[in-house]
Amino acid sequence: MKNINTSIFILVFSLFFSTASLAQNTAIDSLTNKLSLHTQKDSTRVKILNNLLFLITVKMSLKL
Repeated sequence: MKNINTSIFILVFSLFFSTASLAQNTAIDSLTNKLSLHTQKDSTRVKILNNLLFLITVKMSLKL
């Protein structure tokens, strides 16, 4: 029974992080697209860049 619980935990854990990584890629792609469309150098562009940097940092930390 203990092995089954451990296996289920590992499966759920793996699925969670794989979908989290996939969602981050979508968000990174979306922000990259917004950045390319928003060419004005203003606070909106800075917010997009900050969000993009945050997501990339989180993604890189999950790989460690």
